[in-house]
Amino acid sequence: MPTWGEPHGGVSYPQSSPSAGPLPTNENPFIPMATTHEHEAADEPLFARSDSCDSSMMMDSNLSTSLQRELLGGGAPSGLPATPRKGYAAASPAHHHHLHDAAAAELDEPAGRFETDFELLGVIGSGVFGRVVKARMRLDGCDYAVKSMKNRFKSNADRNRMLQEVFALAHICNVEDSQHIVRYHQAWIEDERLFIQMELCDKSLEQALSEDGVMTFDEAFAFTRQMLLSLEILHKNNLVHLDIKPGNIFIKHGKYKLGDFGLVSKANIGGEVQEGDSRYMSRELLEMDDQRDLTKCDIFSLGISLYQICLNTQLPANGQEWLDIRAGNIAEIGGNTLLTELVRSMMMPEPSDRPSAETLLRTHPQLQSEVERALGREQLLNERLKVALAKQHMRTRLCRSNTWT
Repeated sequence: MPTWGEPHGGVSYPQSSPSAGPLPTNENPFIPMATTHEHEAADEPLFARSDSCDSSMMMDSNLSTSLQRELLGGGAPSGLPATPRKGYAAASPAHHHHLHDAAAAELDEPAGRFETDFELLGVIGSGVFGRVVKARMRLDGCDYAVKSMKNRFKSNADRNRMLQEVFALAHICNVEDSQHIVRYHQAWIEDERLFIQMELCDKSLEQALSEDGVMTFDEAFAFTRQMLLSLEILHKNNLVHLDIKPGNIFIKHGKYKLGDFGLVSKANIGGEVQEGDSRYMSRELLEMDDQRDLTKCDIFSLGISLYQICLNTQLPANGQEWLDIRAGNIAEIGGNTLLTELVRSMMMPEPSDRPSAETLLRTHPQLQSEVERALGREQLLNERLKVALAKQHMRTRLCRSNTWT
C-alpha cells in the first residue's frame, strides 16, 4: 500500500513534513486573478479593529517565514509584543556566543499549524490581549481573518473564558444561518494560545464612518434592521454580545455583520459579567442583579451606537454627561421623528421599557423587510375594502327598507 507522497492511481501527492516547511499556497481556480493577487496592491484597505488598530502596524504582503513566526509568537518586530515560542528563552548577555546556534535551532523547529496552513498577508488590528491578521489559507487559496491571543493560557479558568467566543460562534453557526454575524470557520490551540479563523470583511463600521461621514436616514434604518436580525438570533439562543459598538460591526459586500464575540455570555447569567467599552455600556450592567435582562443591555448598546452615528458625535466614557444620557436626556435627531423615537425607545433608562429585537423587527414600520411591508400594505388595503363593503351593504339594506315603507 503506498505511503504518503507515493504515486497512487497515477496521481502523485506532494510530500510534506515538519522539516520540509509549509506547502506552497494553492491558487483557487474559482477566484479571478485580479482578486487573487489584490493583496499585492500597496493601497489595499484593511478593516480596523474597534479602538486598537495602529496604522503603523499595516504590513507589506511579502512577509517572510521568520516574520510570520515573529508576529505569531517567535519574536517582537516593529514594536509588536509577542509571546516567546515554546521552549525558547531570550539570550542573556552572558550567552551572546550562543546566539547564532539558538537562531539556527529556532529555524529548525517544526512549523506550527498557522505557519503550515496559512500565508500571512498583513496585520488587521492589535489590542492588549490579541491580534487579528489577514491570512491566505494554503489549501483553498482564500483569504480569512485569523484572531490569535498574544498570551498563553494562565489557568484552566483563563482557557475556558477565552473559549467562550469559540463556543458561542460555533453554536450559532451550527443552528442558524445568519448573513449578519461574522462567519466562524474553525479554531485551534497552538502553544497554549487560541487561534480563531473567521470570515474576512471589507472594513469596520467605525472605519467606514471615519471615511464617509454620517449615514442617511434610510441607511440608518437599514443598519439597525440588520443588527437587530443578528441580535434576534443571539437572544433566541440565550446569548448576549455585551460589546456592541461601531468598532465591532463589520461591512462586507454592503451588509453589516456583528463580530468580535470576546465578551459573549449567557443571557440569564447573574452576578458579575465582563464589561465592554463604557461609552456604549448600559448602566444596569454595573449592577450585581441576578434578575436583570442582559438582552436589554445589547439593545441599549445598539441604540446608543445608532445615536452616535446619527449625530456624528463622540460619546462620553464617564462623568455627568454619561449619567445624563443613561437617564434619558438625549438630543433630538434633526429631521426624522421616527428615528428619534426609535433611539429613545432603545435607550430607555428602565431596561424593561426597552423593546426586544424581535418586537422592533415585527412592529416598527421602518425596520420591516420589503415583504413584510408589502404584506402590511395588503392587509391595510383589505381592511379598507372590508369597511367599504360593509358601508355598501348598509346602504343597500337602507334602500330596501325605504322601498317597503
